[in-house]
Amino acid sequence: MYLIISQAMGSSPWDQVEVKDNDAYNLTERYLPLINLAVWTACAALYFRRPQAVTTNAALRLGFFWLALAVLADWIGFVVLEHPLAVDAEGFYVAQAPWLYMTYAAVFVAPLLFRWRSKRKA
Repeated sequence: MYLIISQAMGSSPWDQVEVKDNDAYNLTERYLPLINLAVWTACAALYFRRPQAVTTNAALRLGFFWLALAVLADWIGFVVLEHPLAVDAEGFYVAQAPWLYMTYAAVFVAPLLFRWRSKRKA
């Protein structure tokens, strides 16, 4: 989404601009928690294909596992590795608050949301 909005705004997504000063990213980040909630809920639906497999305990375990993977992938992908979109720890964890943490919350609650939806349908 960031890449598309950046192109639509006439800027390069690869410009070396601080995250807090990047208009395309600042517009995009507000929608990332909702996008992640939709994507990870769909992933939970694929993971829990059998209705009997959907328990609250299983959804919690999956949410914690996905959250740990997301935090680790973000840290490696945006803080540790050097590339045009990389930032320092402060730029990633402070400048992107509260949207980053809302995205992490969406990753965690997505399996629980699917559990709740599947329970209501039953």
